[in-house]
Amino acid sequence: MKKICIFLFMILISVFSFSESENIFGKFAIGENVVVNDVDEGDLVVAGREVLIDRNFSKRVIIAGERITIKSRSKEVYLAGKYIKIDGGVEENLNIMAKSLYINAPVGGDVRMVVENAVVSEGAVINGDIEIDGNLLISKGAVVKGNIYYDDQLPVIEGRVMGELVKKTDKNYSYERHLTFLPFKLFSVFYLFILTYIIFKLKKELGRERLERYLNNKSLILFNGFAGLVLIPAAVILLFITILGFPVGVLLILFYFILMFLAIPIANLIIAAKYFDEINFLKLLLTSFIITILINLPFVGWLIKLFLILLGLGSIIDSFKNKIRL
Repeated sequence: MKKICIFLFMILISVFSFSESENIFGKFAIGENVVVNDVDEGDLVVAGREVLIDRNFSKRVIIAGERITIKSRSKEVYLAGKYIKIDGGVEENLNIMAKSLYINAPVGGDVRMVVENAVVSEGAVINGDIEIDGNLLISKGAVVKGNIYYDDQLPVIEGRVMGELVKKTDKNYSYERHLTFLPFKLFSVFYLFILTYIIFKLKKELGRERLERYLNNKSLILFNGFAGLVLIPAAVILLFITILGFPVGVLLILFYFILMFLAIPIANLIIAAKYFDEINFLKLLLTSFIITILINLPFVGWLIKLFLILLGLGSIIDSFKNKIRL
């Protein structure tokens, strides 16, 4: 569950960080069987049972579905599904959660995946690192130029790996990974700041209102956050089991995406309200910078991130509950 939540959080950051889209989601499609083969080269968000992407080029691609096939080139990709096949090149990073994954295309950046089984085939060249939880096969003819960071199962290497195999329990893993990717992760401070600032501009008293409710109901707010974090995905899984419940499950997981992504910016706003009498541009930038560093610390970073998610998510759910009572 922890890995799933982390992956969903990563997807949500990208969904709301579109900078050149016509709207906050870019091109959006949802349905039982979705085929995207237009000539648009913008951002793309899709949810469906079977999804085929065959356009010329996409910037950011975010897809949730059962069976996903991507034949077009993309700049950056975030996928969650049962069976996933990548036949189109990815210029930057590839982030995936799946049961079965097949990569037959070049990837310019890193590949991060939580899978049951993954195959990097003959036509694939991974220019960055691979970080995997699950079984991995590097087929003959495939090339990985970076390191492979694996969990318990040692990858099967038939192709060429120019970097090293590093087990995540090795003493140098946490420090090495965090130091290697720290510059990349620090870019997320701008995502966090922009989103927090937008929320602040829309409703300037939101942070102080939520802070007062949290200080008066700490246990309840955090419990609400934990309940939302666990129960909504459980409900989605139950809905996906039935054919009639699948559309509702898709809508619920999209709603969950939105809640999860808004959680940390709202928590950031609450923290800024706690430590500053008056919130402004520079103070939000400072808290965004500090939070970004804290959640990327080795060992304790995920605990800090979990607290922020529970704080923000619990605050949102508490607000919904109050509106329903009214």
